[in-house]
Amino acid sequence: MLLDYIKKLQEDNLDLFECLDFMQLWYRDILMFKVTKDINTLVFKDEYGVVSGLCQKSFYEGLETILNSIEKAKARLNANVNTELALELMLLTMKEN
Repeated sequence: MLLDYIKKLQEDNLDLFECLDFMQLWYRDILMFKVTKDINTLVFKDEYGVVSGLCQKSFYEGLETILNSIEKAKARLNANVNTELALELMLLTMKEN
């Protein structure tokens, strides 16, 4: 399933760095809402319900781990590590947290 998602990203010729930036913003919103409970801090205000639900299920350490895994994926991609491998490691970390 994860490999299918990675292949789809590659086939659609999406800018992976834009996708990773988007993911960072998403998890940043979850973390910010968990800390502040203020909807005005959200980038994705329209997704308030989803963000609120996810922040209830998430732990600070897990969110930090996810954000770090996104940064590591960016660094690996910049270092020309195999794209599938870099994204798979990131997605597995996300799944665990």
